[in-house]
Formats: sequence, structure tokens, C-alpha cells
Amino acid sequence: MRKLDSSLQEWVAGGIISSEQADRIRSFEDSKPERSWILSGLLLLGTFIVGVGVISIIAANWENIPDAMKLAGDFAILGGLAYLTAKFWSEEKWAVFDATLSAFMIAVVASIGLISQIFHTGGQLHQALFLWCGLTLAPSLFARHVFPPFMWIGTFLIAVGAGALNSQTMVAIFNESPHALGMVIPLFCGVLTIGARAFLGDGVHTRAFRWWMFLTGLGGVVVSEFADDFFRTTTKHWLPYLPGFVFALILAVFLGVVREYNRIQRILLGTVIVSFVLHFQIAFLEFDSSLVRSVVSATLTIITLTAMAVFMAGLQARRTFQWLLFMIGGRFLVLYFQAFGGLAQTGLGLIISGGIVIGVAMMWNKYRKSLATWAEGIAK
Repeated sequence: MRKLDSSLQEWVAGGIISSEQADRIRSFEDSKPERSWILSGLLLLGTFIVGVGVISIIAANWENIPDAMKLAGDFAILGGLAYLTAKFWSEEKWAVFDATLSAFMIAVVASIGLISQIFHTGGQLHQALFLWCGLTLAPSLFARHVFPPFMWIGTFLIAVGAGALNSQTMVAIFNESPHALGMVIPLFCGVLTIGARAFLGDGVHTRAFRWWMFLTGLGGVVVSEFADDFFRTTTKHWLPYLPGFVFALILAVFLGVVREYNRIQRILLGTVIVSFVLHFQIAFLEFDSSLVRSVVSATLTIITLTAMAVFMAGLQARRTFQWLLFMIGGRFLVLYFQAFGGLAQTGLGLIISGGIVIGVAMMWNKYRKSLATWAEGIAK
């Protein structure tokens, strides 16, 4: 309530609302049932402890439990979760519905593992994961929040990756340049996002695909930064990058024909794609010094993150914009330490470095909102 009172005072002082409206808002909030995070936390902790105890008892006596009883218990749990999921759907309790739906989807993968263990079916990991994806695809389409489709997509990507690793052809292709996966996977997620947008609209499922594209893209930037350190090879091959080039071309064509984004937004996304792809081609270039390579790598990273930050600001995603802005500042600091590594190890250098870190933090905190407003104006 203290934060609400402070906000109400600011809104009244700024002429946004009147004192009477502030009093009505305060009275309305006071009339709500009090929610104790301590009570909720203790209830969740107690439930977790009970669950761990039940699992421990079952695990300790697992070998003594008949297979028929294991299967009966498993299908009873599945049936109970399916019943609760349908019940909460009919009652339109969406938060609880998505929670039970997620539990049901997790129970399905546990059932696959149990059946495989009892009947010794064998098979590869990617086969089990693809089976799970097929069994849970239809239920996941009814989700009202991001988490169930986010979990489904993550499992699907793991299944694709596990299947690729099980293929001798794919292993041979990426063996010499494994960091190329850092380029291929985010662009593949981008193509999946386009497909989800075309067939499912701009709902929670498309948002889940978009989140995976965003997260894998950040992971790809990190991989490209450290590729030379962790994936040194004597020979360079273009073939591992070929799928990424194809996916990038598909995304470029999509940006050229889509009407959803304006000209500035298309330029920003095009900049993200080009700089992201170029970042992975540094491995094919020879530089006179490691510092020059670091500067080129940092420049491409900052261009990628800046274009994405401005684009997200245009979508009113201020929190994401601020996180990206924070990452840009962090990359500048890393470049500073790379350029003045010897100086930063001395006493005076540490004082200067610490002062720079504090100054960047203060500047970021002071101007992050105004920068977001400025970026929103550019990307509209």
C-alpha cells in the first residue's frame, strides 16, 4: 500500500487524477481481501515438502510396487488432471486451468518414461520427446497463458536438437563448426514464429514462439562472442551456416511483404538479422590483433541489441527495452576491460573501472525512461 499511496500522491500532484478519485482508489484497494505472501509461501512450501515426501516413499519402494499398480496409479493421476483441466476450463478459471494443463503435460512425459521402463520399449530421446509433442499438441492449443506453449516449444526444440545430434550426417556437418548452431537455432525459431503468426494469430502461442526466438537470439549473440575461445578450429566450413542463411532469407522475404510493421520497424528487424548473421562470419576473417577482433565483435553485438531494443520500444515493451539497454551498457564495459585489461588490474585502474561502472549504472537509471520514450517515437 505504501507504493500505491506514493503513486497516488504523484498522480494528484501531476493533475492526472483528483483527490476524490485517489481516495476512491485507496478505498477500493483497502476493501480487497488481504493477501499474505508469507501465508502463500508457507502453503507452497508445505505442499512441496509433502510432494517430495510422497515421491521419496514411492522411490524407496519402487522395485516392490507391481507394474500393474504403477500403471494404474499413473493413469489415475492422468485422469484426475484431465478432469480438473476440463473442469477449470468450463468454469473459466484460466490461471488454474493453465496450471493443471501444465501439470497434465508434465505427467504425460512421465507416463512415457514409465511405460518405456515397464515394457522395455527402448528408443531414442528425440523419439520420446516427439511422441510427447504429438500427444500434447492439441491440449496446449487451449492454453490462455504463455507457459504451457512455452514449455511445449522448448521441448520441441530439444527434440529437434536431439534428433540432429543422433544423425551422423548432421553431426558431420556441425562437427567442425558447432558454434554455427548459435546462428541456425534463433533464425529457425524466427521462421517458426512467422508460421505461428500466420496460422494461430498473435496469441499466447505466437508470443511463446517469439520468446524462444528472443532468448535463443540472445544466446546466439553470446555464442558468437565466445566462439573463437571455445570452438577453435584449423579449418572453416560454410556448410554448417547454410541452414541459417536459408532461414535468414525467409525472414527477409517476410519483412518485405508483411504489412504488420512500418518502414522503420522493418529496417530495425532487417538490421538485427544482418548484424546477427555477420557476427558469425567473423571466424572467417583474419585480424591483425585480438583487440581489433574484439572491437568488431562488440560493434556487431551493440548494433544487434540496439536495433532490437528500439524495435521493442516501438511495441511498448519498455521492460524488455530497458533490459536490452542494460546489456548494451554491459557490453561497453566488457569492451573497456578488453581494451585496458592491464590498466584495470592496477589499484588506480580498479578505482577508475569501478567509477565507470557506477557512472554507467547511474546514467542508465536516470535516462532509461526518457530513452524508452525517445525510442518509442522513432519506432512508431
